[in-house]
Amino acid sequence: MRILLLVLFVVVVLYLLGRLRARGGAQQSQRSQQSPSRDSQPSRQQAADVEAMRQCAHCGAHFPESDAVFAPSGAVFCSEQHRLQHAGA
Repeated sequence: MRILLLVLFVVVVLYLLGRLRARGGAQQSQRSQQSPSRDSQPSRQQAADVEAMRQCAHCGAHFPESDAVFAPSGAVFCSEQHRLQHAGA
């Protein structure tokens, strides 16, 4: 009888340890997926990839600064056509 209780005790302990290990592994994998809270903020590489936006002085549309057309006066336009239309108005 004593051996049976000992075997049962060992089985229960192993079962509980297995469940704790499985739960800990699931939590660990969730933490590694959500990992650092710094992911909510853009990384330096992502920040370097962000381009400034400009607003067309003629139509008011927003566009990337790399597409900007500048007038001699310093005004910014979304296209050469809008720069010419604005100059003619």
